[in-house]
Amino acid sequence: MGAIELDGLTKDYGDVLANDDVSFTVETGEIFGYLGPNGAGKTTTIRMLLGFINPTTGTARVLGNDIRDRKALIEAKHRIGHLSDDQAFDDKATGTEILDLHAAVKGDERRAELLDLFDPPLDRQ
Repeated sequence: MGAIELDGLTKDYGDVLANDDVSFTVETGEIFGYLGPNGAGKTTTIRMLLGFINPTTGTARVLGNDIRDRKALIEAKHRIGHLSDDQAFDDKATGTEILDLHAAVKGDERRAELLDLFDPPLDRQ
């Protein structure tokens, strides 16, 4: 079993086919570069693998967890990291609201521990 497995992953927005039947496996320990021109579907693929958007058809597994199973995917996210090139936070959101958003995506087990180490402005927008 690979660390990441895509099988027929497709995202069709109606007017745009962002991913069309994408299938590949990234083996555990493999260094893998996902390259392509602008508009090729790279970001859409990553967003599906992280559960931010749902595939139209097909599926994928991340660390053995089906991306369509939200609870299982959260478990996988405890072991991976992701940093978007565009955070796009609501400029009215407070630090606490941002932490709540991340907790909903990745889980919240370490919040207290990390807040003991760091002192972010939780009430500030």
